[in-house]
Amino acid sequence: MTVVYSGGDDVFLVGAWNDAIEAASRIRAALREYTCGALTISGGVGVFQAKFPIRVAAAETARLEDKAKGLEHPEKDGIALFGAETEHCYHWDVFLQSVQGEKLGLLESFFGGEDADRGSSMLYNILDLLRQAQADTSRMPLARYAYLLSRLAPPNSAPDKKKKAYKAFSEKMYQWGWRRRSADSCSPPSSSMCTCTEKRDQQQKGEPSNVME
Repeated sequence: MTVVYSGGDDVFLVGAWNDAIEAASRIRAALREYTCGALTISGGVGVFQAKFPIRVAAAETARLEDKAKGLEHPEKDGIALFGAETEHCYHWDVFLQSVQGEKLGLLESFFGGEDADRGSSMLYNILDLLRQAQADTSRMPLARYAYLLSRLAPPNSAPDKKKKAYKAFSEKMYQWGWRRRSADSCSPPSSSMCTCTEKRDQQQKGEPSNVME
């Protein structure tokens, strides 16, 4: 991570998006410990091309920060991700537990390690279906969704560990896809899917991201 600016109650960091989120999480934890929970912090994380102007990135992430501060929560204490138009805006506790912890954790455990390159196109297709369902709450293309998830199933000859991992992954994806059809807020499943696929692509391309708090 590179500290571009730090002064007053603001900090602007540049680096890989996952490092930026981790840094923001640690800054928040340190602030809460130092102030005994008396102060909160809100932030924005944007993902940009490697040659994207830093000045414009700062303005974009500042808008995300404002979005996070606009959460309907008495303490504010929020984080907004990737783009104001995507509505990926969460209270920090929700983000840490439900998105970064539960959902991203499951995706990284299933697609990590030796299978890191598996199913990237499938993930984008699943993400597209989730976004369609979020935009149109009257329908959820469940048959297509089930088909795409089945394409990720390991072969019969695979070790039991992989079969169990797939079972846990597919069951959770069914639950999240069905439960989060409504478009009233950002969807943790689609957010996490976006996170998982973008992370792999950016690491290959060496693209940075920026976080402003």
